Amino acid sequence: MSAIHFSPRTAIAVGPAGPPSKLSVGPHSGPSTAIAVTASVTIKESDFQWVLLGLTVPDGIKVKGVVVCYQVVGGKSTYISQVRLTEMTTPNTALVKHDDPTNLTSTLPVCYKSKASGFSVSGTITLELKLLIGGKGEKILVGGIALLT
Repeated sequence: MSAIHFSPRTAIAVGPAGPPSKLSVGPHSGPSTAIAVTASVTIKESDFQWVLLGLTVPDGIKVKGVVVCYQVVGGKSTYISQVRLTEMTTPNTALVKHDDPTNLTSTLPVCYKSKASGFSVSGTITLELKLLIGGKGEKILVGGIALLT
């Protein structure tokens, strides 16, 4: 399996109907190429707060999975609750191509591999991470991202 690697630095935060979000995305201090996602309020599952990252991938590439490198800094109620890949052509529709509901809770820096069904790309791909933040001062750090092909 080969991989296409991405930086998380262009990620944006969105709420259930798009921006604005209760999340803040900014550079992490070390290294500054990683991002830190924080919130000034508690973010629960029902708040539907996402961090989105557009992935530039040539048409026809077969996606077999995605790797998300991350670290949780906070309590047990701070984690990534969903890893999703969507595909869009027209601006009014995005199809979910991969959805992994595994809770990513590691307080140590790790890379999580989420296996996809092996779909062929025919539009723009977006990585979507659903985040829960337990309180002020807690955050999720996101480093390298890779699509497995």
